[in-house]
Amino acid sequence: MKMGFTAMKFDPFGNNFDSISKKGLRNAVAIVEKLRDGLGGDDVDLLIETHGRFSTRAAIEAGRALEEFNPFFMEEPVHPPELEVGLAEFKRYVSIPVALGERLLNKTDFARYISEGLVDVIQPDLTNSLGILENKKTAAIAEAFGVPVAFHNAFGPIQTAATLNVDYTIPNFLIQESFEAFWPDWKKNLVKSGYKLENGYFTLSGRPGLGIEVDEKIIESHKVDGMEPFDENEPPWVVSGTYKE
Repeated sequence: MKMGFTAMKFDPFGNNFDSISKKGLRNAVAIVEKLRDGLGGDDVDLLIETHGRFSTRAAIEAGRALEEFNPFFMEEPVHPPELEVGLAEFKRYVSIPVALGERLLNKTDFARYISEGLVDVIQPDLTNSLGILENKKTAAIAEAFGVPVAFHNAFGPIQTAATLNVDYTIPNFLIQESFEAFWPDWKKNLVKSGYKLENGYFTLSGRPGLGIEVDEKIIESHKVDGMEPFDENEPPWVVSGTYKE
C-alpha cells in the first residue's frame, strides 16, 4: 500500500490440490481475513489466485468460505479439463466474480466462455494467445458482452510494454497485473524507456512501437543452455501432468 498499489493478488491455499482439507480451508480463510482487516477493509482489492487446481466441489467450498471478504475476483477456480461444466456449477453457488484466460490460446476460445456467461473478467496473455492483434480482437468480443479485460502478465518487461500498449487502446481495460516492483535489478534494467511504474500505476512514454530499448548486454550475461531443470519439490498444481482423471 505504501508503494501505491490498491489491489493485491495472492494464493492462500498452500499445497492443497484437487480437494481442500478442513485445515487448509481454515488457513485460507484466516489469511484472507487478516489481509482484509489489516489493509483497511475494502480500501484494497483482494484478488484470489487458485491456479486451476481444484475440483468443482472443492472450488465451490473454497469460494463460499471466502465470499464474506468480498474478493475482487477468483482466478481459475477449477481444473482446466473441468472448465465448462465446473465453472457453470461454481457460478451457480458462488457470488465471487470468475477470472480466466492465461491458458486460453485465441479469440475463439475466449468467445466460447464469454458467450456462455462462464467468465466475468478475462485474462488473456499476449505471449500465449497470438500477440497484439489477436488480443485486440479478443478484447472487442469481450466488450460486446460487457466483460472487462485484465491481461495476465507474469513474464518480463517486453511483454509488459506490449500489454500496456493494448491496455491503452481498449475501452474495457480493468486492471493490469505486474510483478515489476519485486523483480531483481537485472530484470528491471532489461529495457530502457517505454514505460514507468510509479505509485502503483503505469505510464507510457509515447515513443513509437512498443517504445522500448533492450539492453543486449544484460541478455548476454543471463543466457542459459537448455531448459530449466525439473524441481520435484514444486507444489503439485505447478507440475504438468498432475491433474487427476
